[in-house]
Amino acid sequence: MASGDNWFSKAEDDLEAAELMREGGKFSQAAYLYHQAAEKALKAILIKENKGSPRSHDCFVLAKKSDAPQPVKDAANSLTPYYVRTRYPDSDMVSLDEKEINKVLSDCREVLEWARKNF
Repeated sequence: MASGDNWFSKAEDDLEAAELMREGGKFSQAAYLYHQAAEKALKAILIKENKGSPRSHDCFVLAKKSDAPQPVKDAANSLTPYYVRTRYPDSDMVSLDEKEINKVLSDCREVLEWARKNF
């Protein structure tokens, strides 16, 4: 199993890649990577706390298991749908506008800032 440090490093990589996608106007891809950054940061926390690494893409569940405060759980909850909705063309939401991606970015930052402080 990878260490919490490895998971957190991958979270940071996904955040950097998401920024590049957002700047390039690839909002769906950016949203997916923002979700991945949050998911991996939360898993890093869980690994550090010896709570394992659940095979879940539900950021809310991960935030709840890591005892995150409510604002972080709320942000994590809003990120969860982007795991599926940005990956498949027949899903409910495959395109995002700039306002929406900025909200996704804000939610990702909320999760990662908390995770950094607690890692």
